[in-house]
Amino acid sequence: MKTKWKSLDLHSLANRTSQVVIGFKTTPQLKLKLAAEATDKGTNIGSYVRNIIENRENNEIAKVLKNENVDLKNKISVYENPEAKAILVNYKGKEVDYYENGLKKTKTINSIDDVYFVIMKSFKTK
Repeated sequence: MKTKWKSLDLHSLANRTSQVVIGFKTTPQLKLKLAAEATDKGTNIGSYVRNIIENRENNEIAKVLKNENVDLKNKISVYENPEAKAILVNYKGKEVDYYENGLKKTKTINSIDDVYFVIMKSFKTK
């Protein structure tokens, strides 16, 4: 038996000021998961799902920010690699010589930034 769908009256819907019902079918597992999440948030499943839908744009922004966060963590892991950390541990509080424009200078190693500063100064860039 085929179900006949009633066409949606978009004009009428656009002019309504009260909330309207949206229904959809889902798996029992998804419904249970959403119900559990709603309960954890102290709300009911209807309000929880409505909040997800109404905030879908913010959720997309959150995904982008999460991806950027992962990218930044990867970059930091390169910066704070085991070798640089070992140098910091071995030289922390010690003075290290480096040359800048042919002049011998000294830098006290107190942070990973100091380690990279001395490393960068040890290469000629000009």
